[in-house]
Amino acid sequence: MVKNDLVIKNGTNTITVTPNTAEVKNDAGEVTKKADPGTVNFGGAKLITSSTATEGTDVTNKDYVDDAISKSQQCSGGNATLNFVWQCD
Repeated sequence: MVKNDLVIKNGTNTITVTPNTAEVKNDAGEVTKKADPGTVNFGGAKLITSSTATEGTDVTNKDYVDDAISKSQQCSGGNATLNFVWQCD
């Protein structure tokens, strides 16, 4: 089965969703082609809303990242060369 890209056009904006593909194995069970997770290309358009990240692979927004950086700077006293991590709650 051939999987085609999903292309969404709105004026000059184009969003392309490329489907994932499974890995391919030969008769000996060896992987001959790695799986491709697929992509979403926003064509330069902004993704403007997202939920609060709860998993490592979740999309985050600028406010979430800025808040995390601010908290880490408060914990570390501005020292960005620390080689260890601790809880700062």
